[in-house]
Amino acid sequence: MSEVKGWACWQEPYNAYEIGTDDQIVNVGNRSAFVRSIDGTGQFGAIMQKISADKFRGKRIRFSGFLRCKDAQNGCGLFMEVFALFPENNPLRALDNMSKRLVSGTMEWVKCELTLDVPDDAYGINIGARLLGQGQLWIDGLKFEEVGRDVPLTDEFCRYPSEPQNLDFKDS
Repeated sequence: MSEVKGWACWQEPYNAYEIGTDDQIVNVGNRSAFVRSIDGTGQFGAIMQKISADKFRGKRIRFSGFLRCKDAQNGCGLFMEVFALFPENNPLRALDNMSKRLVSGTMEWVKCELTLDVPDDAYGINIGARLLGQGQLWIDGLKFEEVGRDVPLTDEFCRYPSEPQNLDFKDS
């Protein structure tokens, strides 16, 4: 497995994926990073990094970039997770892993954006890109930035309709 400074390979099972950099397949930079299944037996592989939430507490942040995939039959996407100290039984406080909008198959570069609030008790943020099952994904042009409260959240924990839906069950 290649090493990518500042990034780690998170995978299930171990040794089913590799991460690395690519100077040939790029979008906006001089180099992209990739996640590739090695033997087709893996559930998921990700390139990720963990950062402290200290500078981002109480702020809305966006993680964005371009994603490209080849033969990603189960899909792939960026992800961002925010962890807090309390409650201790479930420290995950905000999450967007693009589970409802994964990129799949073979696609050229697609812009992806994730926006989450970082609570005041947050201690860590994980960012990266994951590949489910077989295939390969590339990421390029990544940005991590504070945004205004006018930017809508993509948090999968906060996706609630504004009003109750179909209370009489007529729309089935």
